[in-house]
Amino acid sequence: MINLSINFSPKALANLEAKVAQIKTKQLEIMQNLASEMEKELKEKLSSPVDVSAGNVLRSLPGEPPRKESGQLRQSIEAALTAQTSQSGSQATIKAGCLNTTLPYAFFLEYGTQSIMPRPFLLPTLAKYSEQIAKEFKEAL
Repeated sequence: MINLSINFSPKALANLEAKVAQIKTKQLEIMQNLASEMEKELKEKLSSPVDVSAGNVLRSLPGEPPRKESGQLRQSIEAALTAQTSQSGSQATIKAGCLNTTLPYAFFLEYGTQSIMPRPFLLPTLAKYSEQIAKEFKEAL
């Protein structure tokens, strides 16, 4: 068994703590910016109007984001950043899409049902931004 102990001077420890605080602040800034960008992108995805031509109504094709009919789904999109500090460290969570809403069809549009093919809008956006978050965090270090 190897036991390693490192002693820091008070000045070095203070410098290290200051650097950790800077990194945490930068990470929260990155998360806030990306949360805002995600909200904007999600609302943009849900802005294409329903196509009504020749008496037919085309809401969206399977695999496409849902088109805007009433606008309620688009209005329900909200990206929120919550930062929590615990004994195990800091945690930032981004929640995007359909928060505080009673629109049950948002889930059915995203994942589909037995009779409706999925019209994903949330998961592709989250996947795109999760890669960007990881990249920007690495750059912040």
